[in-house]
Amino acid sequence: MKTHTFTANDFEIFKARVLSLVEQLGLTEWNLSITHEQIGDRVAAQTNYNSVSKNASIRLTINTEGDFGMVSDLGKLALHEVLHLLLADWCETTAKLGSPTHDLVIAQEHAALNRLMRIILLPKQLVWCGLTDAELAEFSDMKLGSYDLCLEVEAKLKEKNT
Repeated sequence: MKTHTFTANDFEIFKARVLSLVEQLGLTEWNLSITHEQIGDRVAAQTNYNSVSKNASIRLTINTEGDFGMVSDLGKLALHEVLHLLLADWCETTAKLGSPTHDLVIAQEHAALNRLMRIILLPKQLVWCGLTDAELAEFSDMKLGSYDLCLEVEAKLKEKNT
């Protein structure tokens, strides 16, 4: 398997995307440490957190050989890691219950993360609506998932279809 190296520039992009997503998703109560360091085999990025103290560490690795298909997509990596914070309270609470299904809880957390990623990334994938890249670019400054974005896209589609 081919090794991928994340550069210092990649890290700056990743960090900016993480901070933007934290803001967009309303997760600003978290105290974040975002670092660029070697993590381990087959892990491109990783989040560790404490939902009581609201402290979290988000790391982008330096070299990796694959991470579930997201190895070099900085936006998807950042989104995946921030979504861990979105689900942190649920996940920690469930784990603290002492349930023998803890591994299943983690599996379900990742299933939910993947579902949320499809929804959050949807505004950038509106090509199926028949909008051109230029028309989609008009919406680039709007927050993902915002009501205004939905209204603007709806209006653009009506305009285009009349």
